[in-house]
Amino acid sequence: MNRRYAHQDIQIGLCLPFAHSEWSRWVTNLGFESISLTHGGPLDEIEWEDEIRFAQEVATVNSVGVYWNTFESPSEMERFLKGLAKFGINTLGCFTGADPSKSVEENLPQFRKVWGPLATIAEGEGISVAFENCPMGGDWARPTSNLAFCPRAWEILFDAVPSKSLGLEWEPAHQLCAFADIWRQLDKWHERIWHIHAKDALVLPDRLAEHGIYSGVYAVEHRLPGFGSTNWTHLFGRLRQLGWEGSMDIESYHDITMNRELEATGWVAALKYLRQCRGGEYVAMPQD
Repeated sequence: MNRRYAHQDIQIGLCLPFAHSEWSRWVTNLGFESISLTHGGPLDEIEWEDEIRFAQEVATVNSVGVYWNTFESPSEMERFLKGLAKFGINTLGCFTGADPSKSVEENLPQFRKVWGPLATIAEGEGISVAFENCPMGGDWARPTSNLAFCPRAWEILFDAVPSKSLGLEWEPAHQLCAFADIWRQLDKWHERIWHIHAKDALVLPDRLAEHGIYSGVYAVEHRLPGFGSTNWTHLFGRLRQLGWEGSMDIESYHDITMNRELEATGWVAALKYLRQCRGGEYVAMPQD
């Protein structure tokens, strides 16, 4: 059957912290088609196997995302990769890791040392590793916990470890914050995008013109889809033209207004908006 049937080619889900896996049934009942379980820290902080089992009983878990400096504990990532496959989850979002005392290019030897073996394990387990694109406050000269925050870095990282298991966890917000062209990125990199974070940003040209980018006054604000600058209708259309299939999961907890008591309201507003941008409710063609 054609994957576009009932919009199965691009599913809309929610990034849900491991710590809130008990919300999985509630999130599914809200209308989310899948979830991505996430954790921002070392894995020894959570009972991740139990949390995955619990979530899978009531929801479709399309991926997991674990975000810490992998350079500090590659053995922990190795154990995680070997344990993840038994759950039938084949997409892992993460940071590359980084030594903040060195530039991106100076980090390449350590990247090869860490991710050469890890990529081999991922290939053997059938797992696609998707590097998140958040700079985590770092830059080219002094990255913090992640090297994969821009196309120049993607080029040299994938050249350093040329494994088909390594790709991207892409989102428009990080590109807008960098004032990069998201459409050019999609055209060039869609075949290496394993997972998409549905998070937007609102670009404020007047603030940029007045303050520039070094003043600490930010000209871009993180927003949920529907509240930012991205044309999501065009984004869905472009992804389908490119033949991309997968899950697009709303990443929350960053929106400047739809937060705290409005957090879940923002989730559902973004879900409804993205469904309309995807094409609205599916209507089957009549059979001849």
